[in-house]
Order: sequence, then structure tokens, then C-alpha cells
Amino acid sequence: MDTRPSQLPWNDLNHTEGSIPWPALRTFAEVVVTDRQATKQLLDLYDEAHERALRETCYADLYVPAILALAAPGLADKQRREIGEFLVEKMVVAGRDDDDLGLEVLTAAVGAMGAVILPVVLDAIAREPDTKGAWVFLWSLTMLAVETDDPALRDPVVEACVNLLEHIDQGLADLMDGPQAAWTLASLKCTEHTVLLKRLAKKAASQWFLGDYEEALKLVQGRRSQSPLKELWERPVEEWLRAQWKTARDWYAQRQNQDDTADGKEEEEDARLKRVDKLTNQFMESSAAQTLPPDVSDDADFIVHSLLSRAVTHLDIQVEGLGESELCELLLEILPAKITAQRDVFEKIAPVTEAFLTWAGREGLVDRADALVAKVHNWSRAIVSNGMDPSYWGPAKTFAMSVEAAGIDITDREAVQKYIEQQNHRLLEEEDSDWDTGNDYAPPIPIVSHEPKIGRNDPCPCGSGRKYKKCCGNPAKPQNADI
Repeated sequence: MDTRPSQLPWNDLNHTEGSIPWPALRTFAEVVVTDRQATKQLLDLYDEAHERALRETCYADLYVPAILALAAPGLADKQRREIGEFLVEKMVVAGRDDDDLGLEVLTAAVGAMGAVILPVVLDAIAREPDTKGAWVFLWSLTMLAVETDDPALRDPVVEACVNLLEHIDQGLADLMDGPQAAWTLASLKCTEHTVLLKRLAKKAASQWFLGDYEEALKLVQGRRSQSPLKELWERPVEEWLRAQWKTARDWYAQRQNQDDTADGKEEEEDARLKRVDKLTNQFMESSAAQTLPPDVSDDADFIVHSLLSRAVTHLDIQVEGLGESELCELLLEILPAKITAQRDVFEKIAPVTEAFLTWAGREGLVDRADALVAKVHNWSRAIVSNGMDPSYWGPAKTFAMSVEAAGIDITDREAVQKYIEQQNHRLLEEEDSDWDTGNDYAPPIPIVSHEPKIGRNDPCPCGSGRKYKKCCGNPAKPQNADI
């Protein structure tokens, strides 16, 4: 149940059409100054919107930081610190997620809170020393110290920057980690650290993209008048939000186009695979299939379905596209690599394919069917030989064959997991021995986790390249494994 005050324009924050709802943002900014409950609800909305943005178009996760930035001039220091803690926490998450857009929006909002939030920033840096994208953005916020004369805020910032730069100077951190700290010291006129900046500028001289050290040195020496960095939070909210909103809008449009294309391709493949099912059934009901010996007929539907489905998924052709080269690739390379079966099944592939091609020729689906039948007949021994030759097998089939050879049902996940663990234990013991003898050793088999469960639209773990729902997740799938 939505407990948000109805008199506030909450719906405007969820609109995805039109432009930025500036009147609503300013209304909320005024409310944030006096209504702590509304502020909490806005922070909750940010979390909800951030999750929604992963699935659908949503701009509320941009609007909430903008509202807080608009409200900043009217906030008490305590409110700024509380809001700053929330925003910095979200910055760290955005850094871990490589969310550059989120990082820029959140940094602008944090910066709008002013120097009072510096302890929060320094705490975050201390807790998250290797937070990917957030690292640079968090350090850039230390330049807020320029805005205050309070030693209680400035001194910890200087100490943190010097510690980082000294670690870099000693080779304990990367040069890439320090430009923002260097600019902060220079902007704070910390001339007592000029020698340190000189050493770092010299080390960075050979790396053209690290010229910030040299420029920071010029600033602290008075050879340049100001920092070239116009920080994001120094720009009006209207300016930076408009730019980030346009970036998000373009990204959503691109994602929608990709989703539409992917949906179209999936629908097309589904239709083609449904036709494979239909053709397989029609062949099995034909007189051509009835002429097959009973022991061959038992696997005929599996073989025909494997042949036609692999033509769709691997060669992007349907039955009408089957010619000599396509059949050669399917029968001598693809099926031997993908079908997990014993010799008797591979011995049936040639006669079943010959019968299918004869039927397809009569139905007008395949040209020169008689010539293709003759080719397949000549390949019959090679089909069996390749199907039983491990050098032709793909990784998934190699694993499946080893499981089958151990007498384990590959559909029994617990038994397969136990087998993997036993194999890993054995290989690790051999590895310990091989380290002593200098012999090569095989790496352990990755242990398969049972969670999260496989989604119906996820790729099938058997390696077939098809969706799980159309492969091992299909209860009607034949017993032989076309992987």
C-alpha cells in the first residue's frame, strides 16, 4: 500500500514520457527541507527506481538525487550529513556495478551537500580502498575541502591525500589512483608537499595520460591560476541533470531497440524450431519412415530432429537449404561434436538421413535428393568414426561422455555433482604428485552450483546453444542427448 502523501506530485517522478518535470522536482526540494518523512520516502523511491531501471524505463533514480541537490542550500548540517551518508553508500554500489551514469549523478548530489559531508566521504574511502569506478569519484569529493577553513574538515583530507600519494611514491599503489588527491593538495595550497608532487610528476612524465600530476604541481607553485577541473557539483542542477537525463533517454531507446530485435529473433527461431518439430513428426508418419528397420526407427525421430534443429541453430538454414556442403558439415562435424550417444546411434544416422532426404525430395523440400542420399551413404563410416572420436567432441559432450562412462545418469544433478567433486579430489591429488615429478596436470572440473536455478529462457547448461526450456528443460526431449 502506498503511504506517500497524495498532495505531493509522486506520479510526476514516475513519468517516462515528455521532459524533466522541473516543477515537481522543485516542489519536492522545498518539502525535503521541512519534512523528514517525505525525505525518507524519497530515499526509498530511489532504491525502488534503481531496481526498476534495470528492467524498464525509469528516471526517478535521477530525479531523487537532483531533488536533494536542489534542497541542499536550505538544509541544516545534520540533514546534509544524513543525506550524504545515503548518497555515498549508493555511490559505492554504483562503482561496484560499473554504473558511470549513476556515479556522476550521485557525485553531483553529494557535492551539493558541501564540505560538511567530508568525514562521510573519507570513511567511505577508508572502507572501500579498491572500489572500482567509485574510487576516483570519492577522491574527487575531497576537493570540497577547498570550501572550508575548518581545520577539523581540512586536516583529515590533507592527511588522507598525503598518505595515498606517499603510498604511490613508494610503489605501494598505482599512479592512476592519485591525480584527484594531487589536485586536492594543490587546490588547498599545501606547499609543504611540493617535493612529493615533484617526485610523482617525474614518475608520471612518461605516461601522457597522467599529466595531472604536472599540472597540480604548477598550481601549487603558482604557475597556473586555478584548477582546470570544474567539478560536477559546481554546475547548476538544471545543467547536469539535463545532460544525464538525455544520456539515460538515449540508453533506454537503444536498449529497447536491442530488446525488440532480440525478441524478433527469438520469435523467428521459435517459429523455425516449431517447423522442425512439425517436419520431424510428418516424416515419422510417412511411408519412408515406415520402411526403416524397427531398431533403426526407434531413434529416427531423435536423429532427424537433431539434424534439422542443428541446421537452424548452427547453420541458420532450414530444410530447403540442405545441400552437399551443409550436410557434410552437419553429419561429419556438428552432430559428432554435439550428440552424446553410443556407437549404435551413430550407425543409424546415415540410414535415417537417407530415408529423410528421400521423403523430403518427394515433398519438394530438397533438390537433387537422390544425389544427396548417395553422398550420405558414402559418409556412413566416417559419421560413426567421427562420432566416437574424442578429438571431434566439444567440451560439453566430452564431459557428458565421461559421466555416462562412469554409469551416471546425466539428468541426476546430485549424482553428477558428486561425480565432479570426486574427480576434482582425484585431480588435486594428482596435481600434488605432479608438482613433485614435473609432469603436466589437468585442471579440476568446476563444481556446478545448484543455485540460482536455471531459468527457462537461460542457455541450457548442457552446451547445446538452445534455451533451457527447449532443451533439457523440455520433458518431451528424447533420451539421447543432443548437446
